[in-house]
Amino acid sequence: MRFGKWMLAAMCLVASVAAGGQTGPAHLQVDNLDKPLGIDDPAPRFSWQLHDAAQGAKQTAYRVMVSTRSDLPGTPDVWDSGKVESGQSLNVKYAGRR
Repeated sequence: MRFGKWMLAAMCLVASVAAGGQTGPAHLQVDNLDKPLGIDDPAPRFSWQLHDAAQGAKQTAYRVMVSTRSDLPGTPDVWDSGKVESGQSLNVKYAGRR
């Protein structure tokens, strides 16, 4: 199955921070696109920015979830990276089925 046949309807990221305060991903992108639909790339790359007002906040982990349906947030039916202990937030490669 080609990745281009799937609609990237939901991409959820979980970021942990070393400093206190609330955090969340912002400016989510797939292959440098803000609104990715029908990507033809069989192994797209995900990027995001950490949004946290706390001084010294940094990402220590992430989780990428890809779904074909936007009405089921948090329910990845295509790929779930699971929790990855990493500060990487640029070009995280898709590693699910193709």
